[in-house]
Amino acid sequence: MDECKALRRGATFCKDPNGKRDGDAPIAAVATMLRKALDDAAMACSKKQVEYKKALTKRELSEHVDIIRGAVMIAYPMGKTLLFTSLVMSHQSCCPAITPSSS
Repeated sequence: MDECKALRRGATFCKDPNGKRDGDAPIAAVATMLRKALDDAAMACSKKQVEYKKALTKRELSEHVDIIRGAVMIAYPMGKTLLFTSLVMSHQSCCPAITPSSS
Protein backbone atom coordinates (compact mmCIF):
# COMPACT_ATOMS: atom_id res chain seq x y z
CA MET A 1 0.00 0.00 0.00
CA ASP A 2 2.79 2.45 0.88
CA GLU A 3 4.55 1.58 -2.38
CA CYS A 4 1.47 2.62 -4.39
CA LYS A 5 1.33 5.96 -2.63
CA ALA A 6 5.05 6.51 -3.19
CA LEU A 7 4.67 5.79 -6.91
CA ARG A 8 1.93 8.39 -7.33
CA ARG A 9 4.03 11.16 -5.80
CA GLY A 10 5.61 13.42 -8.38
CA ALA A 11 8.88 15.29 -8.40
CA THR A 12 7.08 18.29 -6.91
CA PHE A 13 5.90 16.43 -3.80
CA CYS A 14 6.50 18.30 -0.56
CA LYS A 15 4.79 16.89 2.52
CA ASP A 16 2.50 19.35 4.28
CA PRO A 17 3.42 19.44 7.99
CA ASN A 18 -0.16 20.50 8.85
CA GLY A 19 -1.71 17.63 6.91
CA LYS A 20 -4.26 19.90 5.21
CA ARG A 21 -2.90 19.50 1.67
CA ASP A 22 -1.88 16.42 -0.27
CA GLY A 23 1.64 17.75 -0.90
CA ASP A 24 1.53 17.46 -4.69
CA ALA A 25 2.51 20.89 -6.00
CA PRO A 26 1.97 21.89 -9.62
CA ILE A 27 4.90 21.72 -12.02
CA ALA A 28 7.15 24.77 -12.16
CA ALA A 29 5.66 26.25 -15.35
CA VAL A 30 2.11 26.05 -13.97
CA ALA A 31 3.20 27.40 -10.60
CA THR A 32 4.81 30.35 -12.40
CA MET A 33 1.57 30.97 -14.32
CA LEU A 34 -0.45 30.88 -11.09
CA ARG A 35 2.00 33.24 -9.37
CA LYS A 36 1.81 35.66 -12.36
CA ALA A 37 -2.00 35.67 -12.20
CA LEU A 38 -1.84 36.46 -8.48
CA ASP A 39 0.80 39.16 -8.98
CA ASP A 40 -1.21 40.78 -11.78
CA ALA A 41 -4.31 40.90 -9.58
CA ALA A 42 -2.32 42.33 -6.68
CA MET A 43 -0.82 44.98 -8.96
CA ALA A 44 -4.28 45.92 -10.28
CA CYS A 45 -5.51 46.73 -6.78
CA SER A 46 -2.29 48.14 -5.34
CA LYS A 47 -1.85 51.58 -3.79
CA LYS A 48 0.30 52.57 -6.78
CA GLN A 49 -2.84 52.54 -8.91
CA VAL A 50 -4.27 55.22 -6.60
CA GLU A 51 -1.16 57.34 -7.14
CA TYR A 52 -1.67 56.97 -10.91
CA LYS A 53 -5.36 57.84 -10.39
CA LYS A 54 -6.36 54.59 -12.09
CA ALA A 55 -9.71 53.27 -10.90
CA LEU A 56 -10.32 49.54 -10.68
CA THR A 57 -13.76 48.74 -12.01
CA LYS A 58 -15.90 45.87 -10.80
CA ARG A 59 -15.56 44.30 -14.25
CA GLU A 60 -11.72 44.42 -14.14
CA LEU A 61 -11.74 42.94 -10.64
CA SER A 62 -14.06 40.15 -11.78
CA GLU A 63 -11.73 39.43 -14.70
CA HIS A 64 -8.76 39.08 -12.35
CA VAL A 65 -10.74 36.76 -10.06
CA ASP A 66 -11.75 34.66 -13.09
CA ILE A 67 -8.12 34.46 -14.26
CA ILE A 68 -7.03 33.31 -10.80
CA ARG A 69 -9.87 30.78 -10.69
CA GLY A 70 -8.77 29.41 -14.08
CA ALA A 71 -5.13 29.25 -12.99
CA VAL A 72 -6.10 27.32 -9.84
CA MET A 73 -8.16 24.89 -11.96
CA ILE A 74 -5.15 24.33 -14.23
CA ALA A 75 -2.73 23.94 -11.32
CA TYR A 76 -5.00 21.56 -9.41
CA PRO A 77 -7.17 19.76 -12.01
CA MET A 78 -10.10 17.39 -11.51
CA GLY A 79 -10.34 16.43 -7.89
CA LYS A 80 -7.00 17.91 -6.95
CA THR A 81 -8.53 21.36 -6.43
CA LEU A 82 -8.48 22.01 -2.74
CA LEU A 83 -11.93 22.33 -1.21
CA PHE A 84 -10.81 25.35 0.81
CA THR A 85 -9.57 27.13 -2.33
CA SER A 86 -12.84 26.36 -4.11
CA LEU A 87 -14.87 27.74 -1.22
CA VAL A 88 -12.84 30.92 -1.04
CA MET A 89 -13.09 31.47 -4.80
CA SER A 90 -16.87 30.99 -4.66
CA HIS A 91 -17.19 33.28 -1.58
CA GLN A 92 -18.49 30.45 0.62
CA SER A 93 -15.59 30.22 3.06
CA CYS A 94 -16.44 29.98 6.72
CA CYS A 95 -13.47 32.22 7.55
CA PRO A 96 -14.57 35.88 7.65
CA ALA A 97 -10.97 37.07 7.37
CA ILE A 98 -10.73 35.49 3.92
CA THR A 99 -14.26 35.75 2.52
CA PRO A 100 -14.82 39.09 0.75
CA SER A 101 -17.36 41.23 2.57
CA SER A 102 -20.61 42.14 0.88
CA SER A 103 -20.39 45.79 1.91
